[in-house]
Amino acid sequence: MKCPPRCATTRGANNLHAYTRHWHPEAWLAWEDTWDRRQDPYEDDHFRPFPLVRDPLVFEEELPYFVGYHRSNHHRPPQPPWEEPFLRDVAHPLLQAFHVRKTPAEALHWVEKVAAADWRIAATNWLSRRLDKKGVTGGRTDA
Repeated sequence: MKCPPRCATTRGANNLHAYTRHWHPEAWLAWEDTWDRRQDPYEDDHFRPFPLVRDPLVFEEELPYFVGYHRSNHHRPPQPPWEEPFLRDVAHPLLQAFHVRKTPAEALHWVEKVAAADWRIAATNWLSRRLDKKGVTGGRTDA
């Protein structure tokens, strides 16, 4: 795939902005020392990490298309031709769910397609919180 001129620009920031009254790295590091590693679902193989990038060159090439696709034309055919597994199997269904979030059944349909269990659970819980706020019965999950 070739990137069209409208997608060719990538912007980023390299500045850290922090409020000094909330800047307490010593406390954060102390908290980390008390973390019970047995509660970490990645430590006990409860979840298998889903790689964010398989092929850096393909990822770099596809990412601007992916962003452009979801920025403007999210109602195209449901499975665009992304080669990168994270874009195709995790990020795409997540963004599709976001685009149709006002239609709970359709959003849940997309969330269930997320290949990475940790992302799927987080998205299900997010959707459930949205539905709970609107008085629609949701159903969070932990596994």
